[in-house]
Amino acid sequence: WADDPLTKDLVLSVNVSHHQFKQPDFVQQFEFMVNKYQIDGAKLKLELTENIDVDNVELIVRSMHALKRIKGLKLALDDFGTAYSSLSFLRILPIDEIKIDQSFMHEIPSDRNSSLMVKTIADMAANFGFGVIAEGVETVGQLQFLESNNCHAYQGYLFSKPLPLEEFIEILKTREYLS
Repeated sequence: WADDPLTKDLVLSVNVSHHQFKQPDFVQQFEFMVNKYQIDGAKLKLELTENIDVDNVELIVRSMHALKRIKGLKLALDDFGTAYSSLSFLRILPIDEIKIDQSFMHEIPSDRNSSLMVKTIADMAANFGFGVIAEGVETVGQLQFLESNNCHAYQGYLFSKPLPLEEFIEILKTREYLS
């Protein structure tokens, strides 16, 4: 993908479970793979769920800092708002992005409380300097609400269902923004 003009600017997101993250040599294994396959870390984002391990915050923060030193790698906090949304925890994590969980999307913009929750998360993330991505965007109304409330990256069925690689590449070839 790095050599293909169609995909060279894409960032690949990889989910990391809290079990993987807790492995003592996870960072070293990951760095070894990045170096072995000559991966541009700036084209890679690791998504960690919000419940990674609040009992050992110092180890988590050290590991996250070590990961971020791997060739510009980015870190995202996935499923934000569904687990331990402690602001004191959030303020010390070296993350680049918050992913708002899809469970908040279902009722926006029609439900005031859901809309307020999403707006608050997006505003907070922007104030911390984090990027924001909304998961589970399925309607134009949701998209319009998000666009007007500090969220400018999205994923969901409004754009595409999950696809096999070949179909994804075909969709990329037809998108006007790539020409």
